[in-house]
Amino acid sequence: MTARRLALALGAIEIITGLLQGAVPGWFYDEVSPILERNDYLMRDVATIHLAFGLALFALRDRPAWRLGVLICAAAQYALHALNHLFYVDDANPAWHGVFDFLYVGAFALIYAWLARRTEREGLT
Repeated sequence: MTARRLALALGAIEIITGLLQGAVPGWFYDEVSPILERNDYLMRDVATIHLAFGLALFALRDRPAWRLGVLICAAAQYALHALNHLFYVDDANPAWHGVFDFLYVGAFALIYAWLARRTEREGLT
C-alpha cells in the first residue's frame, strides 16, 4: 500500500470514528471506550477531532505541502491520547478495555509517526 493510499484509508477510519462517536455517543461509549463516566458532550467534542483529521487526510491528496505537518500533528495527537489512556487504564469496565484502548490508540500514534517519517524521507511532500 502506498503512503497516499494509507493516508486515505486512515482518513476514512477517522471520519467513520468521528461520525459514530458524534451520532451515537452512547453506543460508542458502551462498545468502544467504556472508561470513567459516560459524557455525551465530551464524546461529541472528541468526535470533531477525528472528523477534522479525516478531512485533512483526504485533503492531502491534492495538497502535498500539507502532508508532513498533518501527519506529525496526527502522530502527536495520538501519542498524547495514548498517554491519557495509560493514566486511566485501570478505570475501564470491563478491565481489558483499558489495556486494549491504550494499545490501539498507541498503534495509531506509531502508524502516523511512521507515515510522517516515510513522507519526509521519500520526499512525498
